[in-house]
Amino acid sequence: MKTRCEDRCSQQVTRPWTIRDIGDDTRKSVIRAARREGMTISQWVNRVLDEQANQALNPIRQARGCAQVPMKILDELLTLNRRMERVERQSVGDDGLD
Repeated sequence: MKTRCEDRCSQQVTRPWTIRDIGDDTRKSVIRAARREGMTISQWVNRVLDEQANQALNPIRQARGCAQVPMKILDELLTLNRRMERVERQSVGDDGLD
């Protein structure tokens, strides 16, 4: 048996939404994006809102993903630094100059 809240929530999901004060540029961008992906505007907006809401509701997962990016960048920078040092040592060895 559904609770009163669950019943109201399920009814709200099936009712259409009206979103006001959306700028013309945003509307045009949404229409283009939906067409590009072969979706209706409702399907595209539903997918994007769902993705954004899930990200906002999962800060731990989001933080974990953000932490991985800087570590990858740091690893790449360290690798580049080692290569530059190796090239410097080789060039110093070739002509004896700093």
